[in-house]
Parts: sequence; structure tokens; C-alpha cells
Amino acid sequence: MSNHRVAIVAGARTPFVKSGKAFASLGPLALAKHAVRGLLDRHNVNPGLIEAIAFGAVVPERGKPNLAREIVLEAGLPPGIEAAYGRRPSSPTPYLKEG
Repeated sequence: MSNHRVAIVAGARTPFVKSGKAFASLGPLALAKHAVRGLLDRHNVNPGLIEAIAFGAVVPERGKPNLAREIVLEAGLPPGIEAAYGRRPSSPTPYLKEG
């Protein structure tokens, strides 16, 4: 058993909107990238200190089996960040662990 402490620094989500309306032209990756970048900017998180990101979405994006990895790459985060993805019963919600 490890003695490492883990902290969830902050969380963010996309707003609730009616399906097929305001965000109809955006896929899960575009929405997720916006949520993650907004989270980092709002809380002044240094991307170089992020060790891991966990991300969930109700509807997965076709051709992107690990949406979390795609977010890391598309959002310009360091590529060594551990990325975990799972389907969640809510809209996209990122969690960042800072080292």
C-alpha cells in the first residue's frame, strides 16, 4: 500500500442543454477540451504539474476509445500525463491530480 497522498484539485463540467440544440455541432472531444482548458485557466493550474486526468462522458466519441488521452493531446497538455476514461452517468467531467 502506498503512502502517496492524492488530491482532486478542481472539477468542471459542460452546462446542461437540451440534446441537439446549443452544442449540436460539437462532439465530446470539443466539449471536453473546452471544459479542461477552462478549468486550468480558471484555477491557474500549471499543466506541467498535472500527473493524471480522469474523464467521463455519457456518449463516447466514435473512433476515440480513450477520450481522456485525446483531451490531453488536443488541449496541449504534456503528453506524459496519465489519462483514464470511463462512461459516466452525467456530462463530461474532468478531474485533475496535481503533483
